[in-house]
Amino acid sequence: MLFDKFSSAGSILSVRVARDMITRRSLGFAYINFEQPADAERARDTMNFDLFHGHELRIMWASYDRTLRISGVGTIFIKNLDQNIDNKSLYHTFSAFGNILSCKIMTDENGNSKGIGFVDYETQEAADSAIAKVNGMLLNDKKVFLCRFTPRNQRKFVDIFIKNFGDQLDEEKLRKLLSQYGKITACKIAMDENGKSKGFGFCRYENPEEAEAAVQNLNGHTIGDKQLYVGRFQNKAMRQSEIKRKTDLRQQSVAYAHAASTVVSGQEPLTPATLANATPQQQKQMLGERLFPLIKNMQPDLAGKITGMLLEIDHIQLLHMLESSESLKAKVCSLGKMNFFYFIKFFFSLSLVRLKKLLQ
Repeated sequence: MLFDKFSSAGSILSVRVARDMITRRSLGFAYINFEQPADAERARDTMNFDLFHGHELRIMWASYDRTLRISGVGTIFIKNLDQNIDNKSLYHTFSAFGNILSCKIMTDENGNSKGIGFVDYETQEAADSAIAKVNGMLLNDKKVFLCRFTPRNQRKFVDIFIKNFGDQLDEEKLRKLLSQYGKITACKIAMDENGKSKGFGFCRYENPEEAEAAVQNLNGHTIGDKQLYVGRFQNKAMRQSEIKRKTDLRQQSVAYAHAASTVVSGQEPLTPATLANATPQQQKQMLGERLFPLIKNMQPDLAGKITGMLLEIDHIQLLHMLESSESLKAKVCSLGKMNFFYFIKFFFSLSLVRLKKLLQ
């Protein structure tokens, strides 16, 4: 289906749908390799935001630089957007300032705009230019506000949560303890229906540095026979999101450790996490060490060449092949036939050359 859709833009060399390495279900994105760069650019310019099987396509240049994708250096946050501004109009508005890697309007469960969006530029300079020229301007008669996007784990906070002090602290004592680290604008202990402390409370500092200092110095601090927990305050939605994220990561790690570990005698299990912490050269070496003995059992004469060819494809795919002998066998068989075809072609070409010489 993707091939049929995009082949109208030009000659396609390959189409690869990204899939979960455990369930093999589509992850909702794919890579399309065109023969000519101009055809790829035509596909992006003419098909971006088209509806495809009920979903809006978002087309961008493939980036294999993971550090660029996760750094957020070129990402801006936009708020107070008009409800009629969609992904397509957002893209066309902000593409005037630089090459956009991706952009998105945040929507609710009914698909209605929340009035906020993100634009991810290729460079920080483009992001800064967009902020300087559009922040405070009118878009569809609404004044919009732009700023650099800060990842959640890097955001500043002024509200902290304190728990596990039992009845050792009242509001006055809690305020006195916390005021060592800065000016407090609000402090409250949670009470039950009888007016008795529930053993936890909240505090708001005037600036983020003071809140951070309180967390760093008081978390684990002992009051009487109680050890305090002091941390950044999170509302219910934030806590649930964090719990879900940690649970998903834990489950994924267990699944990957089970399914993506290779069983090669004398070698440590290889997982996506292990690869992520290695340099590109180390990744190839680790994968090659595990692939070569397996391929050698299938294609002894071509093991080196096929291993080298496989190391050029996506590493997540290789991990799947390492845990799925059928998948690896099919790929090796395919590459083996390809090499045999090239050998026959080469041999036949040589034979024709010799025949011509004999006839001369």
